[in-house]
Amino acid sequence: KVVAVIDTGVEMTHPAFAGAMGSTPSLTADKVAALAPKLGNGKLGVYVSEKFPFAYDYADGDNDASPAGSHGTHVAGITAANGSQITGIAPDAQIIVGKVARGRGGIPDSALLGALDDMAVIKPDVVNMSLGRTAGMDSAADTLFAGVYEKLQEKGITLDVAGGNEFQAGYGNKSGKNLPYASDPDSSTLGEPGSFAPVVTVASIENARNGANGNYKMSDFSSWGVSPDMRLKPEVTAPGGNIYSSVPGGGYKMMSGTSMATPQMTGASAVVLERVQND
Repeated sequence: KVVAVIDTGVEMTHPAFAGAMGSTPSLTADKVAALAPKLGNGKLGVYVSEKFPFAYDYADGDNDASPAGSHGTHVAGITAANGSQITGIAPDAQIIVGKVARGRGGIPDSALLGALDDMAVIKPDVVNMSLGRTAGMDSAADTLFAGVYEKLQEKGITLDVAGGNEFQAGYGNKSGKNLPYASDPDSSTLGEPGSFAPVVTVASIENARNGANGNYKMSDFSSWGVSPDMRLKPEVTAPGGNIYSSVPGGGYKMMSGTSMATPQMTGASAVVLERVQND
C-alpha cells in the first residue's frame, strides 16, 4: 500500500526507514515519471527510493522535502517505519512525502492545496494530515478547500486527520470531571479540517505502555465536539500520548498529540485495505 504524509517533511535517510521492503512496491520510478506531467505544483517531485517513491516541497516550491522540524519524521515513523529500532503500523507501505511547511514556519494554504490536488493524481491509498487550524468550525464548502476533500474521497482515498489538541469545552469545569455539559457540548475546540465531513478525524488516548500505568485513557488534550453539520467528531481514537518514534538526526523520542494518533490510524487503514483487497 501507499500512504502520503502531508506534513513538515521527512528525513528519508533515517535508519527507521532503511529496512527491506517486504512486498512489491506499488509505485515504481517509471510509474512516478509517467504521472509527473499530470501533476500540478509537484511536477518536479522526485523518486527517492522504493520506500519514498515521491517527495516534493510544496511550501518552498522545490524538490527538497527534508524536514522543517521533527514533526513529519515522527509521524512517518509511526505509520510505516521498517528499521531495526522501531516498526510502524504498516512497515511495508511506501511513503509519499508532501512537505507543506515552510522552513521559516507556517503552512500556506497554497502549499496544502497543491499537495492535495496532486494526491488526486498520484492516488495513494491513505493520506495522513497531522495538522489543522485551532477551532476550525467552518464546513469545507465555506473554505478555500471546497471540493478538494470530496474529490479525494470520491477517488477512494482515505483521509485521516488529527482532531486537534485544544482539550474540550468542559475541561476544568465545576463538575470536577472534565466533562462538558449536555447544554454546551463543545465551543469550537475541534480542529479544521478535522471538522469536515469527508475526512476521518482521529482523537488520542494515552499509550498504556508509556506513562498510563498499563491503562488506556483518553488524552486530556484531545479535542472533540460537534461539527457544523452536527456530526460528532472525531470518529475514532488511537494512541497519541507518549509515542516513541523517529526524529531528524537519526534519533528517536517520545511525542504526544493527535498528530501522533493519526498516523496510527493511517497505518491501520493501509493494512485493513490490503487485507480487504486481497480477500
